[in-house]
Amino acid sequence: PVRQGPLYQTARGCPFVCSFCDYGRNQPYHEFSLARVRAELELFAARGAKVLFNVDPTFNYRKHRAVELLQLAIDLDLRALHWIEIFPTLLDEELTSLLERSPLVFLGVGIQTTNPRSMRAIRRVWQPERVAPLLDRLQGRPNVITSYEMILGLPEDTLQDFKDTLSWTYARRPADLKSFNLAILPRTPLESEVERYR
Repeated sequence: PVRQGPLYQTARGCPFVCSFCDYGRNQPYHEFSLARVRAELELFAARGAKVLFNVDPTFNYRKHRAVELLQLAIDLDLRALHWIEIFPTLLDEELTSLLERSPLVFLGVGIQTTNPRSMRAIRRVWQPERVAPLLDRLQGRPNVITSYEMILGLPEDTLQDFKDTLSWTYARRPADLKSFNLAILPRTPLESEVERYR
């Protein structure tokens, strides 16, 4: 049943410059019209999709856009699992409230690390202490399934730092935890920093 749904995209490219990632580099950021997205979601609903996999690089990159998309899903009363990926530091009260009201959401949260030194090294800084209360609120909702993603082996992260990230993440009581080994991808800034970080 989990496979009974389309992968769809409302935006291409990525404005972030995380040093480990090659998505969106040399590609301008572009959003598809809300009318197009509405038509696609209506088609998916009419065809009985059980899961809608949103493959935008960061669903909540632009708050106004994320609000529009979540409100659209609520207005259409989508009866499918809506799968989205967010950058935690861009989560706020308004988005949290909309997620609480959404029919059914699988929320992928790109934690990567809670270590400030590592965050700066990979150019992906966020504030765990500010975001934790919002994530904890969502954890208590029966319509929100949370999944947290971490990377093992990031620059400036020791094994203890990774354990600390794991502990912080586990304390949020997510439905799912994912840990990925760091991959050095071609054409990323990290590729040229291998010697520096050993």
